[in-house]
Amino acid sequence: MNLSVLGLCYLARKIVFSDDILPHLKKNKVALILIASDASLNTTKKFTDKANFYGCEVINSVSSYDISLNLGKANIKVIGILDRGFAKLIKKEVLDEKL
Repeated sequence: MNLSVLGLCYLARKIVFSDDILPHLKKNKVALILIASDASLNTTKKFTDKANFYGCEVINSVSSYDISLNLGKANIKVIGILDRGFAKLIKKEVLDEKL
């Protein structure tokens, strides 16, 4: 899956990783959470429950490989997108890929 927007988002410093997501989520600064489809059940439940509590949208149909590849990092399971514009572009790319 081509999520080239993730690279731009990372360069703009609008991405937070794993446990850094929760403090930003509590302050209502996270626009979207991407959970890898191959993340563990505990990780998926933890971030999905927190996102639902704070009213944040979650996408979990992208593999860890695709997330990591587009960020230039290894083994990324969960990221939070801080910018609403980037979140909208990522949702569009994911939905277009499914069609």
